[in-house]
Amino acid sequence: MKQLFSIVSIMIIANFTISSIVSAEVASSEHKREIKREFAVSSSPSLSINNEFGTILIIEGASDKIIFKITITGKGKDGDAAKTYAESVDVDFKQSGNNLSAKTVFEKIRCGNNCGRNVDYEVTVPKNTKQVLENKFGDIKMNNAVEPLEVKLEFGKLYANELSDANLTIKHGGATINKSENMKIKSSFSKYKLGEIESMSGSISYDGVDIETLGNGDIKSDFSNMDIDNFKGSFHAKDFTYGSLKITSVSDNFSNIKVNSGFSTVKIGLTKNHNFKATLYSSFGSIKTGSVVFYEKTLDKKDVVVGIAGKIKEPSATVEISSSYGNIVFQ
Repeated sequence: MKQLFSIVSIMIIANFTISSIVSAEVASSEHKREIKREFAVSSSPSLSINNEFGTILIIEGASDKIIFKITITGKGKDGDAAKTYAESVDVDFKQSGNNLSAKTVFEKIRCGNNCGRNVDYEVTVPKNTKQVLENKFGDIKMNNAVEPLEVKLEFGKLYANELSDANLTIKHGGATINKSENMKIKSSFSKYKLGEIESMSGSISYDGVDIETLGNGDIKSDFSNMDIDNFKGSFHAKDFTYGSLKITSVSDNFSNIKVNSGFSTVKIGLTKNHNFKATLYSSFGSIKTGSVVFYEKTLDKKDVVVGIAGKIKEPSATVEISSSYGNIVFQ
């Protein structure tokens, strides 16, 4: 037994030594270089950035200039290789009046194992800058944007505090945003954690969307789940298929909810305290109205409910939900 233990111990030590040698052999070197540029601008400038393989960080600064600090990192099997990769990247700046653009340019270069290039932008901009930011394989981070913002992301996430008018196109990524007045979205294979959104419109596919508070929404969805904690105004989902829609709490002063769903569960936080006109249809599913009290019903069947909910004879709010192969639930 002692001999067996000794043999096993020797094998473990040998394997550890070999692994250490291999790790040392494949460890890469890094070479960094910086590009710093400063551009004078006047009021309401516009900025466009097109990048790959890195982060774009936007910082609010002085009102009369845009400052770039770009860090390019090359990785290679040794210092010379890393330097070669770092020097194979450049940034093409263009300025026309108050319009400024920066585009990362990659020289075609052979890259085997254990090598690569990374480009990180740190850009200081005036508060009132209109921005178009495009990034692949990297995140975009900012605090606030009071002017229109357009974001195109692939394999990256957007992190922002407060946005005024945002137009987002995101694939294989997502966003964390605390507040937005107006948000347009075209998204697929992404995850979202959103705070207070006054207005949201667009399409989602294979997404997960969590919203703390939504004012108004107009969404097309497939293979996605949308959870809204608090809803205040108008919500339309003309095509909501293969997913789930959950609105936990609905304001007493909401105006309308209109959903056309298929192969999805629709759960709405409507209670006996709400007043609305209801038109509910379910095909190959069920309708459960929970604690909602109907002042009047003109149709009441297993798959159809039409009537007036609440204590008001002529409420202004409306709820129209049509579901195929899914359930409608008030809770």
